[in-house]
This record gives sequence, structure tokens and C-alpha cells, in this order.
Amino acid sequence: MSALSKIANATPTGGGNYINDGRYLYFVEKLSYIKGYKGESFIAELRVIEAAASNAVDEQGRPIAPNSVGSTCSMVCNLNQSAAGGNAKAFLIALLAPLGYVEADITEERILEVSDPNANPMRGAAIRNSTYSGINQGRDNPANRGKRITKNAWTAVAQTAEDIKAQRSWLDANATPISPAAVVPAAVAQPIAQSAPVQPTPAAVPAPTGPSPLLARLGVK
Repeated sequence: MSALSKIANATPTGGGNYINDGRYLYFVEKLSYIKGYKGESFIAELRVIEAAASNAVDEQGRPIAPNSVGSTCSMVCNLNQSAAGGNAKAFLIALLAPLGYVEADITEERILEVSDPNANPMRGAAIRNSTYSGINQGRDNPANRGKRITKNAWTAVAQTAEDIKAQRSWLDANATPISPAAVVPAAVAQPIAQSAPVQPTPAAVPAPTGPSPLLARLGVK
């Protein structure tokens, strides 16, 4: 089984690295599929647009602060680990749902398409996340059994291809770090406390014929 097939054939789950507990709205900075000396990884680099604290506490009982607005954080899925494929797939389902894609469309070809380092087609796409706590089962490293881990519950944001283009332009104009007061495109500028999760109704996605329809819709050449 190839590393990409571990995502395409996985059952969606939550999980990830480098994201503090909290509730978030992100814009995608970059999606990557990397082959390195430690194996193959799927990485989502995210810009924090909104952040709110959850009720999570650390192992000493201290409140955990969310990643700050304007900062970047990453979900790193090491595809050598048992849960990584499901973590990546859950993210991709929520990210692509507003464009009409469903779980069956998360194929190896589409994963390579959205993580193309040159086109970077999903830059600017919005996605929400509410973290929750889990316990490491020690499947990949028995020494970690019982340790607290942060998992992610990804939620789609209603947006069009034109919205994503506008959000991409906003990222271009607002390099990290940004001010929390920076004006966010209106399409997603809704306070976390007032915005309910959006699960867009999937639309029919045409079969690829020639150039990628996804890239064309997002204005990426």
C-alpha cells in the first residue's frame, strides 16, 4: 500500500500536531506531501484567522491558550503512523466539501493535486476546527500509551471558488505576523461564537477531462 493510499482508503479521524487546544477559523497557507528520511507526511500549514479558548487544561491543570490570531500552525500527519491517514482525510473532506467534493473524491490523484508545491491550489481556503482531548493508545509507540493528545474536529466553511481567490489575495497582502485587527474577507468574517458549523450539500463534480477542473475553478494555472 502506498503512503497516499493510506489517506485515500482511510476512515476519517481527528488528530494532528502543533495545534493548541481551542476553536479556530483558519486559512490554508500550504498543503504538502513530503517524502523524507523519517517517511512520508501530509502537512497542512494554516494561518489562524479566529481563535477562542476551549475548556482544555494541561496535565498540571492549567488552562491551555489557543494559537494566537495571525500566527501559523501545522497539522503534520506522519503516514507511517496508524491514525495519520484518517487524520489527513478528515481534513481534506471538510476542506473540499464547499467545492462539491465528497469522501469518494479523496483519491490519490486528488491528494497530489491539492498538495502540488507549485500550484498550491488550496491556499486561501477556509476551514474551522474545534479541538478535543484524547488518550494515546500506544499503537505506534508503547511508551506513549496513556498520554494526553489533542485531536481535531474539522468543519467545512461555506465558500465559493471566488471566495477562496479573495482569501488567497488577502494572505498575499498580510504576511505573518499580522495584526488581530486586520480586516478579513467578508465571506468568512463571522465570530466563532456566532457561527454554526456548515456542512455544504455536495454538488456533482465533473469527471476530469484535460486540465484539472479544480485548478481551473480556483484560478490556478
